[in-house]
Amino acid sequence: LCGSVPVVTNIREQPVPVWLDYDKLTRDILSFLWDRGHRRIGYITSPVRMYDRADTTVGVMKTFFGERGAEFGPGWVFEGEDSIESGISGAERIMKDGGVTAIFTGNDQMAFGVYRWAYRNGVKIPDELSVVGFDDVPQAATIIPPLTTVRFPVEEIVRHTVELLVTKLNRRPLTPGRMTPEMPLVIRDSVADRTQEAYNAQYVKLHGTAIEYSSCLSAMHCIAA
Repeated sequence: LCGSVPVVTNIREQPVPVWLDYDKLTRDILSFLWDRGHRRIGYITSPVRMYDRADTTVGVMKTFFGERGAEFGPGWVFEGEDSIESGISGAERIMKDGGVTAIFTGNDQMAFGVYRWAYRNGVKIPDELSVVGFDDVPQAATIIPPLTTVRFPVEEIVRHTVELLVTKLNRRPLTPGRMTPEMPLVIRDSVADRTQEAYNAQYVKLHGTAIEYSSCLSAMHCIAA
């Protein structure tokens, strides 16, 4: 409080804070991609100077890949600026590392930048590159293909903040604890399933016979052959 006037800040140490569990969210996104066959996953962060979650997310990624005995490439992470332009730059840098099949971003604007990079370079989304955003802005549902993204719980946070301010204004005691709103993954069409089962089904559809995933460098190359 500033004197007797309630103010809202983004400082964590509040009596009844709003807690956004970005570590769990990162693991959920990585698990979603991993379960669909993605083993080389890039990340375009929001500015580290503005969001401490950018650094912690990279730590979660290293742990996630380490637990699975998988490689984590340092070139798979790019610090963005929450803009379409930095999404383009991030995709350019990450894709130079080779083999990355999915990129998730710190906001939807950077995901749109990845889309633009893909269009300029003839890379098909999601067939050749999968993309996951964050925020679920209205354009996420209308871009082609519609973007899989995390829905930021704006309404829930605003409602809780207003209730907190009213409580303070009325000098009522705050209920101990913290609010942890859900941040659901809105699944649309920007992530491909790269598992053997999915590729076999697609190959059968195209060619009338199945193919072993391990018989090619990548199943995508088998389908294209």
